Amino acid sequence: MSNLESLRGQHKGERAFIVGNGPSLNNTPLEALTDEVTFATNRINKIYDDVDWRPTYYSYTQSPPASEEAYRCVMETVDAGITSFISSAYKDRIPQRENVYFLNCENHLDDHYKCFENPEVPPEREHLWSDDVTEKIYSYNSSLFSLFQLAHYMGFEKLYLIGCDMGIDTDWWPIYEDGDDPIFFHQQHRGEYDSTLRKFIDFVVQSDTPLKSTVNAFALKFDRIPHAIYSDETRFTNRYLSKPYIQRGVDDCILRSQKLARKKLLERDIKVYNATLGGELEIHPRVDLEEVLCSKQV
Repeated sequence: MSNLESLRGQHKGERAFIVGNGPSLNNTPLEALTDEVTFATNRINKIYDDVDWRPTYYSYTQSPPASEEAYRCVMETVDAGITSFISSAYKDRIPQRENVYFLNCENHLDDHYKCFENPEVPPEREHLWSDDVTEKIYSYNSSLFSLFQLAHYMGFEKLYLIGCDMGIDTDWWPIYEDGDDPIFFHQQHRGEYDSTLRKFIDFVVQSDTPLKSTVNAFALKFDRIPHAIYSDETRFTNRYLSKPYIQRGVDDCILRSQKLARKKLLERDIKVYNATLGGELEIHPRVDLEEVLCSKQV
């Protein structure tokens, strides 16, 4: 991993755009970013058929194992010659190439259930940051967290977020209003049961909800929900998630990541702004993307 040293401070004083995978990307003029430095991650390749834009830098730092579909997504970007930062956990799957840098990645993920309506960073997570990515890089609740560390290492002075919509948590719960939430029930009793059937039986016994509604609601957790209900609204394409499902506490989980990244970046005199078109991420100052692109100043 010594070749990472050549990237230290390479973009000193410049600006960069951090590209998320939210639905606002469909309304974002990505072609206008062709001459800008951009970072993207995960399954950004799924937008390639619709735009001429390609990211300058790409990363995949999720914990293994990766699905075959995820592997194909990574390789499409790697094969395009884009400079790619990949967790060293995938060295046996991703061939060594001149455009591939392997990272010693340490992944941390807070329990979504514990994050629900509690977006503050726990004290035990405050140390998660690396100023020297040749030694280690951290992933915390979001793949973008690693991009922030890479951008700092490479010397960028200002970072602009686009496609960071949030809105992953759902309020779609029409089956009942007052009964137990089967997803929270599963989290609370995780490890106590040997089978899904036993979880379900206990849920039915303990729930105040009518049996029919209970059956339908519990199925949402274990059988997944129709594609159109969830994934169309939370990513730039309904082909992004192979197994869409209701998630609770994910927005608060991501907020923890963004809050910690903001704190670390400001401590290092790096400014970060949200240029996403719409969305729900409000912890970074909002800026108008068109005005930013019209200005060539950092």
